[in-house]
Amino acid sequence: MFAKLADDLAELPALLDHTRAVAIRVLDSLDDRPVAAAIHARPAMALPESGDGEHGHRVGCRGHRTRDHHVAW
Repeated sequence: MFAKLADDLAELPALLDHTRAVAIRVLDSLDDRPVAAAIHARPAMALPESGDGEHGHRVGCRGHRTRDHHVAW
């Protein structure tokens, strides 16, 4: 067996024990944590006085560069 793989195999039980301990802490704390993260209002982005027009729509549409690939998400 390669030395690195043998080292990984030797450390595996400790890694699994640590993973189990973290999982138990997370599961034990579920009752104390909120269901969802709090939503914080963000300031509105400043828009330029003149935009890119149709070119901006085509290039900025989820990375697609043609209108044929436009999908309403």
